[in-house]
Amino acid sequence: MVILKPVAVKKSVDRQATICYFTHCKPVLFHIRGAIAWPDGDLQGFAFIAGMEVEWHNKAVVAFDEFEFWTIEHLTDDDGKFIQSGLSLFLNEMWSKYQVQNYFVYQPLDLRKRWETRVYESEMIQPKPYLIQVPEIDQVGDRLVSEYINVGRFHGDGDSVLRQHYEEYISNPSLKTPRMGVHALKLMICGMEKDPYVKPTISRKASWAV
Repeated sequence: MVILKPVAVKKSVDRQATICYFTHCKPVLFHIRGAIAWPDGDLQGFAFIAGMEVEWHNKAVVAFDEFEFWTIEHLTDDDGKFIQSGLSLFLNEMWSKYQVQNYFVYQPLDLRKRWETRVYESEMIQPKPYLIQVPEIDQVGDRLVSEYINVGRFHGDGDSVLRQHYEEYISNPSLKTPRMGVHALKLMICGMEKDPYVKPTISRKASWAV
């Protein structure tokens, strides 16, 4: 299955959500968030963006853009030649495209402090992301991801790197170090449960009889 990416988006200020426009279907209102799994040893970092459909009954989560990375700034060789884009590119592009600033993260303290410091010190990243810690993944990550997939509450591109990582993981449950797409997926699902869409209440100014 191929997930269609939005061709345009617009913030709905009164709904506090994002309207996504598609080529062959009606606009859909999404609660959009990101997830970041930092590189660790030989495991490449992974980040992706997804939206929870706020008006549909089952509140399905749909994965859009994904990105693998080794560095925050662009990676170059000793001669300064470009090798690979850093996470800064992805964060800036996702802000420009979706105005997404909230990202779910959670890894061992020393690892995440090192990477989060690099993000906040980077002059390339503007605006800075809000990194939301999701420690719940240690207890409920596997169960929630399985539930979402089994009942059709998670949709992703069948040709995506995210799917490759997850299928590799479920085909070998004893794998001690699954690739970082799996960790990012757990972060996203647990994060959406922790930070769900809340429909804003309409506030009315007090009126006084004269």
